Amino acid sequence: MMRRTTTTALAAALLCGGLAPAAGASTLKIQLRADIRSINPGVNRDANTDGVVVQMVEGLVAYGEDALPKPLLAEKIDISADGKSYSFTLRQGVKFHNGAPLTAADVMWSWNRYMDPKTDWRCLSEFDGRGQVKVEKISAPNDKTVVFDLDKPSALFLSALARTDCAMTGILHKDSVKADGSFDKPIGTGPFKFAEWKRGEYIKLDRFADYASLPGKVDGLTGAKKPLVDEVRFLVIPDNATAKAALLKGDIDIVPDIANTDIAELKKNDKVKTSVVTSMGLVGLIIQTRDPLLQNVKLRQAMAAAIDSKELVGAVTDGIGSPNNSIVPALSALRLSPARALRA
Repeated sequence: MMRRTTTTALAAALLCGGLAPAAGASTLKIQLRADIRSINPGVNRDANTDGVVVQMVEGLVAYGEDALPKPLLAEKIDISADGKSYSFTLRQGVKFHNGAPLTAADVMWSWNRYMDPKTDWRCLSEFDGRGQVKVEKISAPNDKTVVFDLDKPSALFLSALARTDCAMTGILHKDSVKADGSFDKPIGTGPFKFAEWKRGEYIKLDRFADYASLPGKVDGLTGAKKPLVDEVRFLVIPDNATAKAALLKGDIDIVPDIANTDIAELKKNDKVKTSVVTSMGLVGLIIQTRDPLLQNVKLRQAMAAAIDSKELVGAVTDGIGSPNNSIVPALSALRLSPARALRA
């Protein structure tokens, strides 16, 4: 395995916090290497789609920079002594894009929709007993409290809720669905709201003026996510060379994943900022352990010892990446500070 890196070239602001926007900038243009698959959270999705959808919808919890799930729409999370009941107290003042206030009934409606097989939610199997946990019951003692009862304790329940491929189990307003039950558009609580999708060309999101941001600093997909521009356009530009040229001309503002070979050139350009971050991806060697030869653990250990991880990662990433031969991500709080992670 290796510690993968993603290099982003920026000529303006990030979506929510971080860099300040260019003077007078009201529209932020970001490259997409392929069009999104849908705007239905957690349904017919890929990583490209997830990156757009999570700007519009939010869940009870979200991943912080240290890869730990943290409260987002939830103000407080109480876990029962037996670890089988999770009580979420909702934040005050949160509104949907249509102006309706967030209530426990919305959480229950969203959850029941996700758990309906007809929805075809990506993460249904994570919560219906086929995976690590089964949610046996969800209830709302009052308008600001939602309780999930599990069949058994699960250390991964909050992490599963926060997964971006699950669209963070984003809470939607019921008006996201048409009268006939078909999906219309995501009416969520995120910093940006859906405006337009011209297939094969762009996706347009508008700033949500009534967005209820958390206090403090930006922390991954939670924290102080303040929209800094009036409009975001995700432009479908499959070719990276074309995207790079557009960036240098000022036609787009962000290229999310540039080629390693372009970094040195872009760093010399005082109009462009580059950001290199560690990603959560894994690169591994899968071995068939039922094979008579490869089932020998000593042989597999010898193969692992023979791999020069530092040289391999350096060659693949042009010297930018660094090896991580642990299943624990380099960004994880468990790797940075086990004691702090346990306290969290």
